[in-house]
Amino acid sequence: MANDDSKTTAQTSNPKRKRPRQMQWPNRRYGSAEALMYYTQGLPMQEICRRLRHCERSIKDYLNHKQKVPWWIPEILRLQDLERRVIFREMFGTSIKADLHEIGTKPKGRVKPLPEIQPKPLHVDAEKPGEKAA
Repeated sequence: MANDDSKTTAQTSNPKRKRPRQMQWPNRRYGSAEALMYYTQGLPMQEICRRLRHCERSIKDYLNHKQKVPWWIPEILRLQDLERRVIFREMFGTSIKADLHEIGTKPKGRVKPLPEIQPKPLHVDAEKPGEKAA
């Protein structure tokens, strides 16, 4: 005789009952629209189109959730932002946020005024009109 415990789960489960299926491997073909909005905030549409090499209609569809965002669009914007921050740090030695924070604050200590720069007079060796060479 066969043992009742040897039945598979398909044989014992109720065929009329449907369980919601969970995705074991989420689809990574699409990126996050929220990430796209984060990296494009404050940028004009022409600049976004130039950076992504896409037409304006596609970008508007992505931002308005009419089309799914391809995975590489937020990734490119993230890498461009990272590159901009690294270049800024290498050039100025500080982060961008630290410099932007200091703009709104009052300067610490005494501020020295910059000296006025006087333009140097032009020295022309050419003859003046009306003079003859000696």
